[in-house]
Amino acid sequence: MHEDCRTLYFYNPNEKIIKAALEDVARFPVGLVFSREQAPRTKRLLQGMHGFAHAQTRFDIGWTAPWANIYDVSYLLAQLQVEVEQHGSLEEQIALIGCQMQFFGNLTVFCEQTDIQGHLLNRLEQTIAFMEPSTLCTRWLEATGSLDLLLWTLCNAGVSVLHLTGPRSLATELLPNWLQPAVGYILGRLQLTQPDDLRACLMQMPYTDLWNDRACQSAPVWSNMGVASPYPRSKGCRRSCPAPVPTKFEKLRKDFDYWFETDYGGMSDDEMVDE
Repeated sequence: MHEDCRTLYFYNPNEKIIKAALEDVARFPVGLVFSREQAPRTKRLLQGMHGFAHAQTRFDIGWTAPWANIYDVSYLLAQLQVEVEQHGSLEEQIALIGCQMQFFGNLTVFCEQTDIQGHLLNRLEQTIAFMEPSTLCTRWLEATGSLDLLLWTLCNAGVSVLHLTGPRSLATELLPNWLQPAVGYILGRLQLTQPDDLRACLMQMPYTDLWNDRACQSAPVWSNMGVASPYPRSKGCRRSCPAPVPTKFEKLRKDFDYWFETDYGGMSDDEMVDE
């Protein structure tokens, strides 16, 4: 990445972002991937995610400023994906999927991510569908001591389901039957039934009003343990054959390359700095 793309906002984050990232590192399950030795890498991931989320609340930051951060966080998530598939525990897999859902969900302000959302929902379903909610929570508490990160992940999945049904829709019925029991169980266990209650919990992790607040507004419906709705899927998405994930990332990368080449193509380093 050229130095001009490495804005101080993301590579020298403010104290608030650093503090939030450190607190979130302590919520992660410790295993071979999110180990104590790798805590600086986990912190870097969370700083990037918090920074990207916080940038969406700022009107004094140009639209090009987040691109270097987007590229770096995307690359780190891809690296972690390889490690989790090879060495990760079930809890580490869930935590990574939560981060991917949050990050790529927030990228919808740049381009649609329905293929990725459908793929991540399939992966999470395959990870948690075979477990009773009480068993899942017991394992998670043994690994982390808190249900906050797990709830944030499941709420990200719920928002992804909503996004596949409409960019601005809110829940008027329950979640798919593999997700609703876990969400409803944790909301009941933590006694979170109102939007403000859930919002206070989710805001400990990377959070944006445009993405995460849809989960908060849906809390009264999701806390109801009734009959779950079918699994809404993006067009052309099949359970046994997830949509090709690289397509959307490649488009995002090409968009960045196009911006970089058209704005800076052919310039010398000194000319780039002047520009």
